[in-house]
Amino acid sequence: MELRDKKLRDGLQKLYYAQIIAIVSLLSTILVMIPVLGLLIVVVVMVATIVGLVLTIMGLVKLGDVHSNYTIALILSIISGVMGLLNKTTVISVLGIILDLVVIWLLVKTTNCFLGRIERTDVMQKGNRALVCNIAAVLISILCTLLSLFMVELSILLLVVALIVSLVGLVFYVVYLKQASEAF
Repeated sequence: MELRDKKLRDGLQKLYYAQIIAIVSLLSTILVMIPVLGLLIVVVVMVATIVGLVLTIMGLVKLGDVHSNYTIALILSIISGVMGLLNKTTVISVLGIILDLVVIWLLVKTTNCFLGRIERTDVMQKGNRALVCNIAAVLISILCTLLSLFMVELSILLLVVALIVSLVGLVFYVVYLKQASEAF
């Protein structure tokens, strides 16, 4: 029991740090629109994305021993990360967003099962809220992405809206990961 709890704590903590990096990366993406900083920020975002992916993989590898859903999340995270690094087409971008949502769903549902065993319903509720918020964020992001294809003049505005909505979803998720890791 103690070994499982340690693995849960350590794995969730690594995922927490990875999501903090994702938030910094998202915030940096907004700065790309400033011409002087553009190239430097692109490099920073790429490095942050790779570091975040590595931390996510490390956390999910540790969690994989605890439950098979974490292993599935690991595989999906690797696929999404590789797709994101190699190709930035709209289709790949939308598929990556959907895969990331499935990973969040797997993590929240599986972690909530373990939280239920130690009667931490308060943290479970935060996980459910984070999941609902991320579902809404994904739907809005996909809508903004698709609309930007047809409304080129609004594409920058729609991109900013999608980034802000994604940021809100990540903040809810980060709070959940932090509290879930502290619960074990």
